[in-house]
Amino acid sequence: MENEKIEKIEFMIGYTFTKKENLIKAVTHGSASNEKKEEYGNYEDLAKFGDRILNFIVIEELFRQNRIDDIETGHIKKNNYINNQNLMEKAKNIGIRPLREFLVLGKGSESDSNIDESDKIYGDVIEALIAAIYLDSEGNLDKLRKFILEKLNVLD
Repeated sequence: MENEKIEKIEFMIGYTFTKKENLIKAVTHGSASNEKKEEYGNYEDLAKFGDRILNFIVIEELFRQNRIDDIETGHIKKNNYINNQNLMEKAKNIGIRPLREFLVLGKGSESDSNIDESDKIYGDVIEALIAAIYLDSEGNLDKLRKFILEKLNVLD
């Protein structure tokens, strides 16, 4: 992955990675890791981890703002904010579009026009970026809150 692309992503998300491999894994599509045998893997595992972190931070913030009064209500409200469609819109709002310009893709996916409009892939990449920031910052939740609540504005 070119340094220019790395710097562009870092600028858009408002976080500079100490270990660039964390960012590279977060934006590497499964087709690239399978075809090129990328040493960093791909975003799929990071997305699962990032989803848990995103859920925690959003539910925590909803409680802080007294916008929910119980876990069940919180679960429903949280899902309104952090579904894949909303994450795709938030990613586009900070300039991550078309998505293919930010991904490391394998040859089989380079011509797939569905990538740019897939809310599932957008959601996975945003969640993977969250996990990558968490790992890179050694668990600094303040940096994640800044990205999730201020940069992405997921609660707006």
